[in-house]
Amino acid sequence: MHTSRYLESNYVVTGLAPGSYQVRLYFMDWYFQRVGERVFDVAVNGAKVLTDFDIIGYAVSRGADVCPCRRVPGQLMVTLVSSM
Repeated sequence: MHTSRYLESNYVVTGLAPGSYQVRLYFMDWYFQRVGERVFDVAVNGAKVLTDFDIIGYAVSRGADVCPCRRVPGQLMVTLVSSM
């Protein structure tokens, strides 16, 4: 899935078999370029998996992040919320 958003966003993946999944998150920012300019929290199915995530600082040092998700009830909802 390749999308771009500025405000709080939800991404829903449906049709999954109930079970556990590894969610791999990739981020890119077309607008902000400096550490600290885009900071947000990430939740998967309501559980916070990243807090005060700095997209530029993290991307420079690591790339993608993997979030284990257990007891998925058939869909995954990834929520991005500004933490600034």
